[in-house]
Amino acid sequence: MFLSENAHEYLQKLLEIERARGFQRLYRHLFTASSIINEILTAILEIEIEKSRSNKFFLERKREEQIFEETPLYIFIERVRSEQEIFPAAEIREIVLLSEGRRLKLTENLAVLVAGVFGGFVGALLTWAIGTHEVHSSSTIPSAPSAISEPRH
Repeated sequence: MFLSENAHEYLQKLLEIERARGFQRLYRHLFTASSIINEILTAILEIEIEKSRSNKFFLERKREEQIFEETPLYIFIERVRSEQEIFPAAEIREIVLLSEGRRLKLTENLAVLVAGVFGGFVGALLTWAIGTHEVHSSSTIPSAPSAISEPRH
């Protein structure tokens, strides 16, 4: 499998996550999207390294004059280099980073929601506990006779 096919496979998985709905989408965004995005970025990096490595090798041979421009080998190599699969690394990187931003925003919103619900629950529990404590403590204190009594007739 070529590296670009590997990157396309991971992009397809990322697209499946984006197309999912409901709880399945939420689960996939939180737990699988980050590993897929890392794999895509790694595949793009490997593609770019391989392209630069082969270009560097060819340019070094040309500079050392091991390959002359008039030879059939040079023409063949130039044709192969021009026909190589053009992989849109910059565009794919942009799409992947956009997806990663959406995933992080979803995670942030979910964390805020959980914190709000948990904070509300704890606040309600404390309010209930304090209210219950005041009722019990006021009923257990005996009332002292008042210093000012009502006049008796």
